[in-house]
Amino acid sequence: MLQQSSRYILKLAKQQLKGKKARGLFKYINDTEELLKMKSQATCVAEFVTLDHLELAMSINAAYQL
Repeated sequence: MLQQSSRYILKLAKQQLKGKKARGLFKYINDTEELLKMKSQATCVAEFVTLDHLELAMSINAAYQL
């Protein structure tokens, strides 16, 4: 299952380079370059634990892995 998932993500990344946009949970692949340049804007603990901030952090981590 892990191998299948990783192949799918790599396929989406290659398609994104050709101009096709990823959708759904993998839409962060479309913004990989911008994600790699981002820095956290959270200033307190409450901002760090919000769902939006955690989702952004996971997207940035995945972008680094790609």
